[in-house]
Amino acid sequence: RTNQLEGYVYVIGLDAYPGKFKIGHANDVVRRIRELGVSVPAPFIVQHYVFFGDSAWAEKQMHQLLSKNRIRGEWFDAPLKTIISNLTKLSERG
Repeated sequence: RTNQLEGYVYVIGLDAYPGKFKIGHANDVVRRIRELGVSVPAPFIVQHYVFFGDSAWAEKQMHQLLSKNRIRGEWFDAPLKTIISNLTKLSERG
């Protein structure tokens, strides 16, 4: 990688918590999910991910867009359709 900012913003969930999603960023989504999965009793389900030239910026924008839906930290209680729509619009913006 030539750009340290490049990476993916991902949306993951757990079957045990329908409608609750974690929005994070990583340069390797599969590795990140594996790391996170160590601390939960069931596997995470990757719902969506999008590449960004600056994934930390994009993650921060998503957290701000969904701030009213924040449960705690990077976890949000929002319809998946809304999250994906916001992420798609953000990726089209730049």
